[in-house]
Parts: sequence; structure tokens; C-alpha cells
Amino acid sequence: MSAQPAPVLGFDIGGSSVKVASIASGAMDWTRTIATGRVATGDDVIAAVRTTVHDMRSGRGVGARAIGVSLPGMVRTTYGSVDLPGKLAGLEGQPIVERLRDDLGIPVWCLNDGAAAALGEARLGAGQGVHTVVALTLGTGVGSGVVVDGEVWPPGEERNGAGFGHITIELGGRTCLCGNRGCPETILGEVSVGGELLDHQRRGAPSAFLAGLPADGRLGFRDLLNGVRLSDPICRAIFDRWVGALSALAVSIVHVADPGIIVIGGGMAKAAPLFLPAVEAYVEQYAWRFPRDRPVVIARATLGPSAGAAGAALFAATSIEAAA
Repeated sequence: MSAQPAPVLGFDIGGSSVKVASIASGAMDWTRTIATGRVATGDDVIAAVRTTVHDMRSGRGVGARAIGVSLPGMVRTTYGSVDLPGKLAGLEGQPIVERLRDDLGIPVWCLNDGAAAALGEARLGAGQGVHTVVALTLGTGVGSGVVVDGEVWPPGEERNGAGFGHITIELGGRTCLCGNRGCPETILGEVSVGGELLDHQRRGAPSAFLAGLPADGRLGFRDLLNGVRLSDPICRAIFDRWVGALSALAVSIVHVADPGIIVIGGGMAKAAPLFLPAVEAYVEQYAWRFPRDRPVVIARATLGPSAGAAGAALFAATSIEAAA
């Protein structure tokens, strides 16, 4: 009886943590989270990956046969993040692939975090068995990815997600980190939501709820939801605009990619019961498709915070097989 091949590891790099997933025989067999305690740098990534692989070798008696790394920004699969405006300073321009490969002596690939999450959900999560899967990750910003027949789209070395967080949905809107104006990220992202709440709080807008929150500049989507639950008019208006922007983005995705499912993930997806029905109703009314009553499935992601790490591992597993 032949021995099972060593697993493939996926690492999803965030601002204060690195999420890890192990894929063996096409299934996710364990996950973990490594707290970095600060904005991740290239050295943080190397240390987290090295520690995990060494722990496996010493504790489990098995190493990893390949590594996939999920990174924000524009990503080159054989290098790392090549353009990363305003996010995780210290990763942009870092030859993560080369450094890890030289350090550990095993194959390494990178891809964009939105694409990684989409691949994880398409193969192991909410999009299993669906021809075309689009995933949106709603967190600090808006990540996105498209998977067609189980493979990340578009093909090639530049694995940058689908860029749905950076199309224009508000003409003349706020300037985004990418340089465009009116991107979904400038409305839907955690940073943008928190900034809008903070602006109203500092201006003394008529909101007893906002006035009662600490003036420490740490407001976010959870605060917005709490305000909505308490029927605060300012929070209700911001939330309605947020739902409207997400709905408009979903319609645009239908028109561009014609997916079988749109999967909503990221930290904000925890509140999906509060907004998904409204998004579904809007898409049902305004999305152009044939036949007109063909349903558009919009669902919450099922892999949770492990989606990006799982997708990175799956991408590496596919890449090593293709290179064999």
C-alpha cells in the first residue's frame, strides 16, 4: 500500500493574522490562525510559513509538498504582490515566492485573496458543482474572484481576482486607493463604513446612538448594525445605501459574468440574514437574463475565514500537478 502524499498548505495573509489550511486528498483536513500582532510584512509571512511547516515536520512527521499564498492587491503567481496601494505596507514588491522556495525547498505559488476565496468556495464550499462561481469578500475592502469549471479565471500568471471591488458604481464618488472614483470598496468596505460613521459622529449629526459611542475613531460595520437595530435614523440611512450599493454591484456581476451563484463572504457576511433578502429582491427585479424568471442564486459563504487559505492550497495543488 503506497503512502499518502504530503499535504499542500495554504496561507491567507491578513493585516493582523495569517490563516492556514491543509489540503490532503482534495479535502481540508485542518486549519489554524497565526496572530502576527501587527501589519504583516514580508518577514512576518516568511516566519509564519516557516513555523507552520517546521511544526508539521516535528509534530506530525510530515512536511508540505507545496505551498499556496493568498495575498491582497495585484499578484503575480511566481512572485507575490506587485501593486498594493494603501494595504499591508511591506508586502508590495516582496519576492515572497522566491524567499519561501529558497527557505523551505518546496514549490510555492501566490494568488490574489479574492480569487483564493472564490476557489475555496467553488471547490469545497457554497459553489460546489456550479459552472461559474463569483465570490465577494466584504471586509476591510471588497475582494472578488471568478471560478469557471473549478479553475480561477482569467488564466495566466497575473492572478488578481476579478476586480469587482473596483468597477464604478457611483459616478463622481469618493476616490479609491486604486485611483478610480466611486468603487464599491469606497462604500461597502469596513474602512469606508467606519469612516462614514466617524464623520457623522464628529460633526455632531442628530444621532443619540453615535453620540453615545466612544470617540476613539474605531467605528465599523458592527456599530452600524447596532445602530440599525436601535432604529437610529443616521445608521438606517447609511445601511440602506450600503445595501443598495451591494445590490447594484450584484446586478453588474450578473451582467458581466452570468454566474450560477454569487457567494458573499468576509466578516460582514455574518450579518447576511439582515441584507441578503433585499439584495436578492433587487437582483430579481433588475438583473437582465434569459429566461426572465431564471433565478440568480446569492448565498453566504460556507467556509468562513478559511476560504482564502483553502483556495490558496487548492491553487498550489493544481499548479504542482500541472507542472509535473
